[in-house]
Amino acid sequence: MKLRQKLFLILLFMALLPTLCITAVSYYRYEKTSQQQMKEYSANLFSKAVQQANASLTELENATNLFASYSSGDYSLTQNLRPFANADKEPDDLTVYKTQQNIRYLCQNIINTYDFIYGIYIFTPSGVKFTYENTQNDRLNYGYTPEDSTWYERTMENSGQLYISEIGSHEDIFYGGTDSFFISKSLYDIYASKNLGVLLINCDPAIFDLSSLNTIPDVTSITIADTEYEQVVYSTLPVKKEGAPSFQDIEKNAAYSARLSPDSLTLYTSVDYTKLYREFNTTGILLLSISVVFIFIGIVLALYFSKTVTKPIEHLSRKMSRQSGTHLSSSTLYLDRTDEIGVLYNEYNSMIEQLDDAIKTNYQNKLISLDAQMKSLEARINSHFLFNTLEAINSIASIEGSEQIMTMAMSLGNMFRYAIKTQSELVTLQEEIDHVMDYISIQSIRFSHRFRFCLHIPDSMRHLKVLKLILQPIVENSFSHGLKNCQFGHQIYIYGFLKDTYFLIYVVDDGKGMTPEQLSELNSSLMEEPEFKELGHRTNQSIGLKNINTRIELYYGKGYGLTAQSKPDKGTLMQIKLPLLDKPNSPQ
Repeated sequence: MKLRQKLFLILLFMALLPTLCITAVSYYRYEKTSQQQMKEYSANLFSKAVQQANASLTELENATNLFASYSSGDYSLTQNLRPFANADKEPDDLTVYKTQQNIRYLCQNIINTYDFIYGIYIFTPSGVKFTYENTQNDRLNYGYTPEDSTWYERTMENSGQLYISEIGSHEDIFYGGTDSFFISKSLYDIYASKNLGVLLINCDPAIFDLSSLNTIPDVTSITIADTEYEQVVYSTLPVKKEGAPSFQDIEKNAAYSARLSPDSLTLYTSVDYTKLYREFNTTGILLLSISVVFIFIGIVLALYFSKTVTKPIEHLSRKMSRQSGTHLSSSTLYLDRTDEIGVLYNEYNSMIEQLDDAIKTNYQNKLISLDAQMKSLEARINSHFLFNTLEAINSIASIEGSEQIMTMAMSLGNMFRYAIKTQSELVTLQEEIDHVMDYISIQSIRFSHRFRFCLHIPDSMRHLKVLKLILQPIVENSFSHGLKNCQFGHQIYIYGFLKDTYFLIYVVDDGKGMTPEQLSELNSSLMEEPEFKELGHRTNQSIGLKNINTRIELYYGKGYGLTAQSKPDKGTLMQIKLPLLDKPNSPQ
């Protein structure tokens, strides 16, 4: 090791050692102070959360007690439910009607009193259900029976005590997908010693919302859990997400806990100390900034006292090692020197400029080639279809008359307009489906309605963005190959399936299918890398499925495109996989 290197390392060590020691001690004291502040905040948060949670639970219990104890005149709950206590006897329609009216009056009064209630439901042993719902929220699933549900069993086991569910959509009970929680309680006739049914009240989860108390949600959390069944009822943590903390994790990491009323519920508050310093980072950032300044000064002094001759070479070496293939930057240091160092820097900058110009030129050429490739593929993909269609129109015109000609001409005109519009490469799936339907209307006339076409695309998918002109050529391929000799009874189906980050479209026909060799050849062709050098020199075989797959890969990237499944005389299935660029519409 040379002397100048030893001198640099010694000076650098003398500058870094005291700085690091002071920073470490200061940061340790700051850490202890932050933890103490966090404990005080957590204790205060816990106290307020317990008060608010008990207040909310008291309001829920008051609602159920008001319902169960209501006994004004003809509207006594017990009197009205006694005819429905026998599981083997179904009451007459008049009794059901009168009881429904009486309970409806009672439920209306309760919902008007407590605006957090979505709906009230009574499930009787006879199977008759009495419901009263807020029409603005989710409704009970048609034909729902609770006897086999976990919540029903737990409610019956509680012997008249409240059971509180976790917050969620509860799609097995209600349709619509609105998040809610429900409380349930068994109804018992103490005079006749009979079970009258189970009361279920569906509620707005906002009554349990404690997030306003938690001003530091990234560090602290509030959770209400049912310790008897080890399930989370409410939490400021994302408990519905995959990988969220379980009940055991929440109980283990709790800083404070307290029993609520009912006793099966416990409120927990916890502190994530790994995120603590994200909220109390002002002092930490200041300490780190001071350390960086001192380190920088030490480095500057060490470099100053080392041999200055090595500085330009080291600078140039570092700069060359940091260069990337797409972004090159020159150096303006030491350009005023007239020695070999100055010449080296001038030659380096000249080389950088030439390389940068070459990279830009190459990148622009690739973009132009890509754009031309896309336009060529799109323009050529339907040429053979349009020829066949026009030939069919001429044949029908000479044989049958004007009505079919009008239909085919209108459909063909729609397809022409759709194919040549250039506002955007992306269209909605519904627009692509409309394009297919125009094509199907033409083929239905061509083949004298000998085939059946079925479309199964969910409404929630129809607004999704897809690349234009990718679906109709696949349907056309089914006619050209699978249903070449279309007979009565042949079928073509289009299905749509929505996944988390992508969606699938299947085009299925029951035609002659493909041999294993043909299928292998097709899938191999689809897996080939697109080559720009083939622009203008593609074979007829590449037009169609290969071009569609190429367009999809060029636009969306690898991992998306076409795959094929087929068996001889069994038909063919073509799968289109596309990324989910926007959120699907929720079902109405």
